Amino acid sequence: MADGHRCGNPSDESEQSSWTPVPSADDNSRPSTPNFPTVELTSALGEQCFGIVNFTIVSSTVHEASARVALLEGNTVIISLSSRGYRITLGRSYESIEDILTVLSSRYGDVRRDRLFAKLQALSP
Repeated sequence: MADGHRCGNPSDESEQSSWTPVPSADDNSRPSTPNFPTVELTSALGEQCFGIVNFTIVSSTVHEASARVALLEGNTVIISLSSRGYRITLGRSYESIEDILTVLSSRYGDVRRDRLFAKLQALSP
């Protein structure tokens, strides 16, 4: 489960992120049942590639998945997803991946806000 996902350059809007979903260990034993936490965590982090450096799924069960996430500030955190929501190891739960990344990374918040502003400006005549 050491496959990493390098994200695109957060300052380059034209670059597509290069993450791809990784099958979990459970997928081989139960091919008809996708591992929801792993698929959802991979997808959610992939959608946030503009505001993180990279991520790696480090553990996965049918009930919970965890990823090591490199933040723009250079530090690394473990984020988990279960039926209780997103959480950092031994931390409180958050409803969305955006909420937890905003708390963990001030640069993520800045990049997310700039990205949203640029999209809104593109809509105006």
